[in-house]
Amino acid sequence: MTLTAPAEGSPGAGAHAVSLGLNGLRGTAEILLGEDSDPPIGKELEELWSLLRGYLMVLLPQVEDLVYGDPLPPTQQAIAAARWVLGSEPGCTPATDRIGFIKGLQQVARLVLVLADRLGLPPAADLDVEGKS
Repeated sequence: MTLTAPAEGSPGAGAHAVSLGLNGLRGTAEILLGEDSDPPIGKELEELWSLLRGYLMVLLPQVEDLVYGDPLPPTQQAIAAARWVLGSEPGCTPATDRIGFIKGLQQVARLVLVLADRLGLPPAADLDVEGKS
């Protein structure tokens, strides 16, 4: 099963709504990391947090299986960081500290890209959550 974009008019659809395929993974990261992108606002920030956590939930087991026993410190650091993100909530909310929240999202976006790159996923591939094409 390949994850797809939210339907137009659904709660996940918005100015920054992206598909949940790999293009969406990289597109979501670009929303937060791109030099020319406008920072998201309001509810979009919380939606991005949910999307990024979802990407980590899909990527982490695949990377762990791939690198089982691999002592490469960058990979092990990325795995540890992903586990920490999945086991925690953001330290602030968009309402209390918008800039701090965005910085946290940017860190998670970089982590998602590191895991995707470690899997060797090409930029235009679909992210298949069941391991089937």
